[in-house]
Amino acid sequence: AELLEALPGGLGAVRVPAYARWYSRTSVHEIERRALPEFFATAAAEETADGRAMAHQHQQQQQQQRQLKTERVYRQYRDFMVDAWRAQPARYLTATAARRHLAGDVCAILRVHAFLEHWGLINYHTDPDTRPTPSAPAALAAANSHSSANLGANAAGVAGALSATAGALGAVRTRAAAVHNWSADDAHSRAGGERGDLGGNGNGNGNGGNGGKGGGGSG
Repeated sequence: AELLEALPGGLGAVRVPAYARWYSRTSVHEIERRALPEFFATAAAEETADGRAMAHQHQQQQQQQRQLKTERVYRQYRDFMVDAWRAQPARYLTATAARRHLAGDVCAILRVHAFLEHWGLINYHTDPDTRPTPSAPAALAAANSHSSANLGANAAGVAGALSATAGALGAVRTRAAAVHNWSADDAHSRAGGERGDLGGNGNGNGNGGNGGKGGGGSG
């Protein structure tokens, strides 16, 4: 369900969700106080909790922070965002655009924007084409590019190291094969020499035997 709320100055009407009918420009609802208590904490309560335990300088800092987050400051944030969106309800009001016109704690401004958007008090039924598209910041894109370059360089270094290792292993295999072939040839040569020696000795013994027999026969 929706409600139509008339815009001031006869500028027409704007749609408001029925569940946000509690909203009133002239007052602050309990829902707002519970959702954003930082703007409604009383100075007395803060002084009771922290004042007696803090140094004077820290108390002054706390007082300055309290001055930046009061009910009056909240209403300024809220009313500005609601009025800015209702002036152009077809366009999406970003937190960045609102923050440019507001002074104070940036995080507090963002929380007020999120609260109003949650309840449909701003950006309700806004044209989807006017919503900002998420994009990576330039710094993140640059970091990703730098990381990719480093990964590429590291990959190239690893590939070079692997290539060099493969070349070294190939050289080792070639030398091992040469040593194996040399050892095999040497073994064959030795075996052939030993067989030649054995054959020579056999022939000598045979000739000696024949000579002996011939001498015996002559005698």
